[in-house]
Amino acid sequence: MALTDAERLRLHRRLEEALGPDEAALLMTAVPPVGWSDLVTNDVLRSELVLVRAELRGDMAELRGEFAELRGEFAELRGHLDLQLAHQTRLYIAATVTLVLAAMAVSFAAAVIG
Repeated sequence: MALTDAERLRLHRRLEEALGPDEAALLMTAVPPVGWSDLVTNDVLRSELVLVRAELRGDMAELRGEFAELRGEFAELRGHLDLQLAHQTRLYIAATVTLVLAAMAVSFAAAVIG
């Protein structure tokens, strides 16, 4: 059964009268402010830690899966970008060659006519 604050104070005062202030304070540290059934034991803490640890492991496994998915998506995106860059480079080279040939044709025509 838990002591109320008033009961704790009354007990402390009686202990001070009987034992003195130092001994009363020392003894009161041994009396929990809650009921004994409300105190957390090492077994309870261990059980809670096991649950938290299992939950964290599950969360970490889930994150690993999500990171694997992201890596796959980035690899797919990189492949797509590589294809687009290769296509763009071919177009640029074809346009440059066409412009150079057209400029050469214009220059040759100007030289022949002129």
